[in-house]
Amino acid sequence: MAPGIVADVDEARLLADLRDLIKAARQRVATVANSTHTLLCWHVGRRLLRENLLGGRAAYGKRILATVSQELTAEYGEGFTLRSLYRFIQFSQLFPDEGIVSTLSTQLSWSHFMEIFPIRDPLARDFYAEMCRIERWDVRTFRQKIGGMLYERTALSKNTKAVISSEIANLRDGRMTPDVVFRVVEKGQEFDALTAEAQRAIDLLQERRTALISAAVTGKIDVRGLAESEAA
Repeated sequence: MAPGIVADVDEARLLADLRDLIKAARQRVATVANSTHTLLCWHVGRRLLRENLLGGRAAYGKRILATVSQELTAEYGEGFTLRSLYRFIQFSQLFPDEGIVSTLSTQLSWSHFMEIFPIRDPLARDFYAEMCRIERWDVRTFRQKIGGMLYERTALSKNTKAVISSEIANLRDGRMTPDVVFRVVEKGQEFDALTAEAQRAIDLLQERRTALISAAVTGKIDVRGLAESEAA
């Protein structure tokens, strides 16, 4: 191009670059907003938990929480219903480590955590939370993984609690990858298939044994000849 001549602007490329910048910025804002909201829920729950409003003081606690809910809703709008406050408390009980919650909140939304709350096994909760953080599952996919019992289908879940806890820590620290987990799932499925096939064979042999015994008892099979042959 000759000196002093300015090339025409590639408007399509310019707009594409600007859109990418805007989308990236909005995504960062959304991520920060999500993390901040999730941590707020946790901190509110922990603060309420410190007042010992559950257990033996459940009736008294419910009155206090109802008042708190009314006041916060009046000042800050929706999001602080009585049911929500109980969930915040549950959140802080199920995930007592602020550092872990802070890390998880960079990928897991409050809706993700809501899917975890019904899981009773604390090791299963930790497993699903870490896998979701690493794999960046959306809420729908996450719900499917839990419903499909991903954790229960891994060989990991068959170990002692100490081993499971250690392996989840490895997953959390990056010393174990999800690929390893999924390979374990595949091996577990192969083992389950072989076990099921063996059980079917055992059941079939048992059925045939029962049928032979029944036939011998009813005289459908003459076992006297067999006995005489063995005696000879």
